[in-house]
Amino acid sequence: MRPHIGVHVRRSAAVVLGGATLLLAGSSSAHGAAVASSDLTVTVAGPATAIAGAAISYRLTVTNNGPDATPGWTVIDALPAGVTRIATATPGCTVIAAIVRCSAGVLAARTSAVIVITAVAPGRFTSLTDRAVVVGLGTDPNLRNNVASAVTGSAPEGRLFDPIVVGSALALAAGASIVPVRRRARRRSVVA
Repeated sequence: MRPHIGVHVRRSAAVVLGGATLLLAGSSSAHGAAVASSDLTVTVAGPATAIAGAAISYRLTVTNNGPDATPGWTVIDALPAGVTRIATATPGCTVIAAIVRCSAGVLAARTSAVIVITAVAPGRFTSLTDRAVVVGLGTDPNLRNNVASAVTGSAPEGRLFDPIVVGSALALAAGASIVPVRRRARRRSVVA
């Protein structure tokens, strides 16, 4: 059991996310209470490129590196400006405008929770940046890994795949064979 300590805050960091400022406390406790120490991290994975107006998906992973279980945690994800049809089926999550907020209870040490968010890319964009922050109840000894982001670039529509190459690959997969075709030389007529 951890020793009982008085109220204090050793470290803190402010994060601006989606127009809101969040204060992350590195170490805090209430007088006479033992405080859980949980190094929470968040990672954001998204597509490297996306086509304007196409569906995109982000995967957020919250990990508790320990040493203790965290009694509760919250992730706030600020999706890129211009994305539409934002949705998640993850329990405990709500969507308000371009902000997804997910809260859950106990997360045991050395375990993770996954949040999947889908949206539609804007009609025009150069790049999209999805930013997330995780905060937990209790002490977090490392605040540097509580914020993460993923950048998605714009993919020119015609360069994602070549339909002739894809069609040929599908035909080969179906058992077709490639036969070289010789072109006949054109006869030129001579006009006198």
